[in-house]
Amino acid sequence: MAAGAFLASVASGWTARIRRQGRAVLLAVAAWGVAIAVAGMTRTVAVVLVMLAAAGAADMISGVYRSTIAAAVSPDAMRGRVSGIEFAVYAGGPVVGDVEAGVVGGLVGVPFAIVSGGVACVVAAGVFIAFVPSLARYRSVPLGTRPAR
Repeated sequence: MAAGAFLASVASGWTARIRRQGRAVLLAVAAWGVAIAVAGMTRTVAVVLVMLAAAGAADMISGVYRSTIAAAVSPDAMRGRVSGIEFAVYAGGPVVGDVEAGVVGGLVGVPFAIVSGGVACVVAAGVFIAFVPSLARYRSVPLGTRPAR
């Protein structure tokens, strides 16, 4: 995952040209889920490594857009607080996933835990599209055209 995240960060210049950043977050989240699910379904080491790298890249891209959106929509006076909450979610989210993977892995097996975690992530992205459509519709405002706050 770290290799994929590193490569995505090195090649992330294109992300500045994407205006539909809400959609980009949701696609990256779904891509992470798909990559994890595929990694859990295969027994070929090379495929697992490629899928883990893809998951890391998707997570990095998702993080870029989440941070960008949070900074853009947060009032200046609240930006530090919002950033702190964002960090707590980013740091705590994987812990929740680890607990899910451990419990499900212990109950029904590790491959099922991996695949179901990936599928759950894709489903969660779909739920956000359905119940938080403003995120899916969010578009960035080009620099220099944003009104003063």
